Amino acid sequence: MTVSETRAPEVHTARLLPGGPVAEAVFAEVTARVAALRRAGVVPSLATILVGDDSASAGYRNAGQCSGLQAGGEGPRWEGRQARAVP
Repeated sequence: MTVSETRAPEVHTARLLPGGPVAEAVFAEVTARVAALRRAGVVPSLATILVGDDSASAGYRNAGQCSGLQAGGEGPRWEGRQARAVP
């Protein structure tokens, strides 16, 4: 019999960490920083480039772009091989 066979099994407990409150706090901080930059005459932007036709990547890009706009920033998007701006 080995040492590991004589030990009692370890008990692990899991704790759910809610991400919503953390995300809200980060978003509030970013929004405040964007507003401060705008007052100083700086226009914060989040530019994104999507190459290819992966719908999951497009969804992720769209969500990030939307969050950036909601925080008060601006941001051009480029898609495909021609790198054309999409309003």
